[in-house]
Amino acid sequence: MDELEWLKVSYSRWINSDFYTFWASSNVNEKEDEIFMCMYSLVSQAKLCYTEVQEIIKNPELMREKITDDLTEDHIQVLLAYMGQFIADIDQHYNDKLSNLRGGQ
Repeated sequence: MDELEWLKVSYSRWINSDFYTFWASSNVNEKEDEIFMCMYSLVSQAKLCYTEVQEIIKNPELMREKITDDLTEDHIQVLLAYMGQFIADIDQHYNDKLSNLRGGQ
């Protein structure tokens, strides 16, 4: 993966966020198995699959259970934006894969 592709999968970095978030896998066959990583300290992280991220977007309070219980409302809003980008990227990636399998149609 070249540098530009790595930039596409990182949604936030420590330099401009309280979180380091990124798309952690694409060596899977199903989009439901894709992983969103959320590092909220140097030693603490949450590894969430596509389906879990979708559930969190529908019910943001799940973040406190699946990531950490000391998230502020601002943190939740910021993470929802990153998660939304992750879902959009995964959906686009799998739509592109399907289109390529169909010969570009």
